[in-house]
Amino acid sequence: MWCKNKRFHMAVVSTRSSGDNHNAVHYVPLETYHPPTTYETYGQEIEHAAFDSAHNLDLADKALSVDVESVPFRSGYTSEAGEFVYPERYHEGIPFINSVANVAWKDDKVVSFGSSFVTPKNSAKSTPSITVEIIISTVEAALDGKYNEHPTSLEYLARDNGTVSLVHVTQVQNSEVNFWYEAYVYVDAHTGELISLTDFVAEAMDTVLLITKRSIPEGIETLTDPADLMVSPYGRHAPSTTNYTTTSGNNVVAYKASSTNCDTTQAPSTTINVNVARINIFYVTTYNLQTDNSGKGGAEGDRVLMSVQDSSGTNNVNFATPPEYIWTYTTPNHDGSLQNDIPIHESTHGTNRMTGGGTGRCFQTTEAGGLGEGWSDAMSELTIEGFVLGEYVVDDPAGLRTYPYPNSAATNPWRYSSLKPLDEVHSIGEVWANILHQVYSALVTEYGFDADARTNPASTGGNTVYPHLFLDALAIQPCSPTFVTIRAAWILADQNWYGAFASCDLGINAASYTDDTTVPSGC
Repeated sequence: MWCKNKRFHMAVVSTRSSGDNHNAVHYVPLETYHPPTTYETYGQEIEHAAFDSAHNLDLADKALSVDVESVPFRSGYTSEAGEFVYPERYHEGIPFINSVANVAWKDDKVVSFGSSFVTPKNSAKSTPSITVEIIISTVEAALDGKYNEHPTSLEYLARDNGTVSLVHVTQVQNSEVNFWYEAYVYVDAHTGELISLTDFVAEAMDTVLLITKRSIPEGIETLTDPADLMVSPYGRHAPSTTNYTTTSGNNVVAYKASSTNCDTTQAPSTTINVNVARINIFYVTTYNLQTDNSGKGGAEGDRVLMSVQDSSGTNNVNFATPPEYIWTYTTPNHDGSLQNDIPIHESTHGTNRMTGGGTGRCFQTTEAGGLGEGWSDAMSELTIEGFVLGEYVVDDPAGLRTYPYPNSAATNPWRYSSLKPLDEVHSIGEVWANILHQVYSALVTEYGFDADARTNPASTGGNTVYPHLFLDALAIQPCSPTFVTIRAAWILADQNWYGAFASCDLGINAASYTDDTTVPSGC
């Protein structure tokens, strides 16, 4: 999400309007509730109850105070960093939407455990009184959208008053106002009340602008065979065995003839500039979201659709699959598709779903949403050369953020305690991105900088270690993460460093937005 001077409010327990973020016609007050998350890390040496090979949750009775039969295995995977399992609370065979857990272990030892499990005062009956067909029409009318044919489900939703509601889960989209809601609808025998929703859209804002360059004034270049065949054996343009010569491929369909030129004196809407934007966005976003995983594991079928110069808005971009807008701060207007840090920022929102086992439901609190914005800024900064984001599209060397991201507290004063008055995700994200900048800087200072980091994941330089930790921590952290829990996840991802967090006052004793510079013994 990219926004300049835009503010909206959402609390952990609150009511909000479904039109707050997307200019929707109807305004429906909704409840958002995310049960408190407990999170513990055990380090590398502590023996602890673990899953066996069948994923039996021996931990449940001790840590969760729930019947192990009500906590079945939902999803999980194994990587070089360890094994990750995401159990889910059930009642009478029906899963809870917002009562989940995550367990990470390495070498048969549990190293972290997070849970938002609830013990409800009472639960609604498991048999609905209103059919999902009736619910779908109600939700479509309430949100001015259309059901997108995604399979519906019946789930429980824990509420802030200690009760649990039975809800139909449907997905509703409206491309005209750029929303993609997953609506949790409370099934009531009399009203069919719409209780809550999850918004899947994170808004913000072959001759290509190289990934290491910020924006079009730095010049475009022609690349020959840029695909990494180890990662994508069929190449970038081929979903499976079908090969394309347009901006359609295994990872991305970029739409709105290839051209090797760009005319920055003309408006973005001219044919030559539309083609350049389309080609560049295809190049920049051809990464891990893909139609065919080529037998390398993980979920597939998640190719990204990229709409360049999307006519539904200006001065912004978003990612559910993201439209890229035109920015109107300049004459002629500037195209966000030709400012590399913007599509990189948006595409990084696609990695957040690694948290919570791929539900896409773990970033609805304000603090978690801010962390998501911070990750996106941090990944943009890692990829491009420079510490100012979005300066081209707004024609301002200061860019879109309050401060640049240098390794200097004098230039960027954001600290952990800066969060106290903040209630807007982009400002919160700036704090997290600044902390991650200190992490990146410390790693490069300690381990050096590898020129082959983008093609050799086994490199040992700080610029290679950093993205490994970046992604590993996403899998380790709990649902609805906070600065404190994600700090613990990063520390667990790599036990060898910690000083970067303390340098921004997010030390081991930091809590409730009070600064601390303490580091653990041995660090």
